Amino acid sequence: MRPKVYVALPARPGENMALGLHFALEPQRMGEGFDIVGPRSLPCSMLPLSFNMLWCEALNSRSTGITHFVMVHSDVVPQGDRWLQNALDVHRRSGGDITSSVIAIKDTRGQSSTGVMNIETREMRKLTLAECHGIGKKTFNAADAGFPGHCLLMNTGLLVCDFTKPWVEKMCFRFHDHVVKQSDGMWRAACVGEDWLFSIDAWRLGLKTFVTLEIPIHHLGVYEYPNEVAWGTKEADTSFAWNIEPPASWNWQESPIRNIERQAIKDAEIDRLNNIADSFGDEETLEVLAS
Repeated sequence: MRPKVYVALPARPGENMALGLHFALEPQRMGEGFDIVGPRSLPCSMLPLSFNMLWCEALNSRSTGITHFVMVHSDVVPQGDRWLQNALDVHRRSGGDITSSVIAIKDTRGQSSTGVMNIETREMRKLTLAECHGIGKKTFNAADAGFPGHCLLMNTGLLVCDFTKPWVEKMCFRFHDHVVKQSDGMWRAACVGEDWLFSIDAWRLGLKTFVTLEIPIHHLGVYEYPNEVAWGTKEADTSFAWNIEPPASWNWQESPIRNIERQAIKDAEIDRLNNIADSFGDEETLEVLAS
């Protein structure tokens, strides 16, 4: 099946970097092995809302045959004329549900916004560009990076999603902010970004996720921060604990898939109790058995 790709370019009002990317896509519209819907940009000062509006527009357009959702942030510039075709090829070869590009953070440390999280201890750590380039594979998951069983924390700067699966209806982009008074009496603000929350949601749904260095990317800031080579003052990062109260809806030990299985068991047990009650012909019997 010929891929049909919805290209999302979220941006704040007044940002025009996405316009350049729009024109950069022009050579890829003809003669490639896919069709493009967009690029679409719905500017909003609340970026997660912009992400979600684009995601919903893609969801509502699935009847037109959309197979992939590709999001590119306004300060992320993929290099090369065929970057979109390359990104789709990398995603297809990975066999994953979501593929994210490793992108450099905009400072001198050489850290990336890709990381890993130990779900049991809730410890997280970023991966530096040196660590990513030292893995030996250009496209990798948490186990490949030396963290089996961990949640792979992805960046959403260049994101490719298989949009043909039911899981796409269960995702939402949002920040999670927290203000807490510490033991020394000082107040501290903390936040987990939409990209790592999106990654944790993907882990909880049992999705296959990968990150890649196969797409050269420059992250625009004071300078252009590349991902093609290892650079920066930090060769490795250290772990830090999750220090924000998680959303009330989260169960750290069980994914929604496991919860669905548990609900099925509960429903079966209720049916069994109903059958017992019917055999007695007494509604009070059911109340006793269920208590």
